[in-house]
Amino acid sequence: MVQVVLTGVSVAYKIGFTHDPLERVQGYLQDGYSRMHLISVSVSSLLAKFKEFGFALDIPISKIDVGYPKGLMPMIRPTDFYAHLAGLDKISLLYAEQDTQVLSKFWARFAVLEPWNTINDSFEAGTMVPERTIPLLLHGDEARSRKHLPMMVVNTHPIIGYGCKAYENWFSDAPLMKNQAGGVSLKGSVLATRFLHFVMPKKCYGPDSVFLDRMFDELAKDLARLQTEGIQVNGERWHLPIIAATGDWQFFAKLGRLTRCYTHVSKRSGQKTLNGICHLCCAGQANYPWEDFVDAPLWMPSVGTEEPWEQTPSLIRRLHCDSSNRATFFRPDFWHCLHLGAGKAFIASAVVEWLRVVPGCSDLQSPHYTWLTNRNEKLYCRCISETTMGFDSLQKLPSGGWQKASDTTLLMEFLEHFCECHSEVARGDAILHWVWVAATNINLSIRTLYQGGLWLDQHHGRTAAVCGLNFLKAYGHLVSLCLRADRDRFPVTPKFHMLHHLFLELKINSGKHSWALNMLGTSVQQDETFVGILGRHSRRVGPVHTALRSLQRYLAHAAEHLTPEFRQV
Repeated sequence: MVQVVLTGVSVAYKIGFTHDPLERVQGYLQDGYSRMHLISVSVSSLLAKFKEFGFALDIPISKIDVGYPKGLMPMIRPTDFYAHLAGLDKISLLYAEQDTQVLSKFWARFAVLEPWNTINDSFEAGTMVPERTIPLLLHGDEARSRKHLPMMVVNTHPIIGYGCKAYENWFSDAPLMKNQAGGVSLKGSVLATRFLHFVMPKKCYGPDSVFLDRMFDELAKDLARLQTEGIQVNGERWHLPIIAATGDWQFFAKLGRLTRCYTHVSKRSGQKTLNGICHLCCAGQANYPWEDFVDAPLWMPSVGTEEPWEQTPSLIRRLHCDSSNRATFFRPDFWHCLHLGAGKAFIASAVVEWLRVVPGCSDLQSPHYTWLTNRNEKLYCRCISETTMGFDSLQKLPSGGWQKASDTTLLMEFLEHFCECHSEVARGDAILHWVWVAATNINLSIRTLYQGGLWLDQHHGRTAAVCGLNFLKAYGHLVSLCLRADRDRFPVTPKFHMLHHLFLELKINSGKHSWALNMLGTSVQQDETFVGILGRHSRRVGPVHTALRSLQRYLAHAAEHLTPEFRQV
C-alpha cells in the first residue's frame, strides 16, 4: 500500500497517516517507515486521481464570478450533478427507487392542493411529463465554520423518500396503504439523499450580502434550466423542478429579502409591529393579532394579499410557484418551529410549574431515568435539572437549555407520562391540568405525522391538525392562567404563529381533499445533519480556499455513499 503525502513549503499534508511537519515525517523515513513515500502533487491532480479510481464523484466544479475581489466562487451546478446521476443510472434515487407511477401520483395530488401553481400549466401544455418529472426542494442554512464563523450551505434534495422508522412500523402489515401514503425523505444517509451545490463563508458575503445574492441568482438560473430543459435519462428528457424552499426563518429572510419576518416582533410589552412578523400573512400589523390561536384567526383573510418583499426574489421569478400566494414558496419548517422552538418553551415552563407540587428536580429525575431505561432511550442533555430547564428561581422565565431536537420529543412524552402518573394532582390544579392536555395533544399529533407518510389521508391529516391546534389553544390558555397568577411562564414567540399556519393549512386540506401533504415533507432535520457534515469539512481545510476545498471533500465523501461499486481498491 502506497502512502501519499502532499508536501508544502514547510508542512507535509498527508492522506491516511499524519499531519506532522515535514521534518518529523522525514524522521519517520529514517527510522524505517519504508512503506511511506513523499510525493509532491497538487490538490487538483489528487482529486483527478480520486475521480479516476472512483473515490470521488466525477462532477465538475464551476467557477462563478460574483464580483468577489479575491477570486471566483466555486459551485457544483445542479444540472451537472443530476446529469452525472443520470449517467450512472441512479436517477431513481430521487424517487426512492420506486416505479415512475409514484411521480404521476405525486403530481396528480399536488395539482389538487395547489391548482394555481404554474407547474400545472407546463403539464397541460405537454412541455413536462408527470412520470418523468421529479419534485425537488431547495434548502439552505449556515454551518459553523472556522472560529465559529457562519458559512452558508445550499443543497437540494427530493421530497419523495424512503420514509422513517415510525412510518415503516405503522404500515408493516399494510403494504398497499404504505404505497399510497409514500415516504418522507427522513431515512438513509444524508450524503445519499442531500446534494450540495455551494458553500460560502461569511467573509465572502460582501456588503449587504451582495455576493451571496449573486450566487443565489446564478443558482436560480441553473435550477431554471433543470425545470425547462431538463436532463437526458436513457434517451428521454426528464425535468427536475424545485417546488419549494425549506430552512429556518433566518434563511428565508436572507434569500427573499423579506420585509415581514420574525425580527419585527415586539421586544417589550405595548410595542407595535408595524411591518408584521409573517411572510405568509399580515399577522403583527394593526388589527391582525398573531397570538390568538383560534380556528378562524383575524389574520386568515390576509394570507396572500400582500407580498413580503419590495423586489421579487430571483428564485420566485425563475422557478415555478403558486401564483395565488408566491410567498408559500418559502415553506415553514415544522421541526424548527416545534422541536427547537415551541416545544422547548412549553416543556421548560411545564416542568417549573410542576415544581410547585414536587419538592425538586430530583423527584423528577428518578421516574425519568426509569422511564428512559424501560424505553431503552437516552437524553443528550442527560437529565432534568435547573440548567437544562433554564431557570434560576421560580420568579424567572424558564427557557429550555438543551440543543438536540430529539430531547424535546423524549421530554414531551415523559411529561405526558408524568402527568398520567400524577393524574389526581394534575386534575386538582388548573395549570397542571392544561399542561397535561397540551402534552397529550401535541404528542398524538407528532406520532400521527411521523407514522402517516408523505401523504396523509383525511383521518390522519385531521387528527394531526386538530391535535396540533388543541396544543396551541391549551398553550394560549396556560399563558392566560399564568398571567393571572402573576408568574412569568410560557413565552409566546413567532414560531407558535408558524405552527398555527401549518396546522390550519393541514386541517383545511384534510377537510377538502382526499390527501394532504405532510408538513414533514418539507422538514429539515436531515438537512441539518448534512449542514453539520459540511461545517466539519470546512474546519478541516485551509482558510484561503475554504469553499473550494469543502466542495472537493464533499465529492469524495459523497462517492462513498452514492457510488461505492465504482471504487477501485
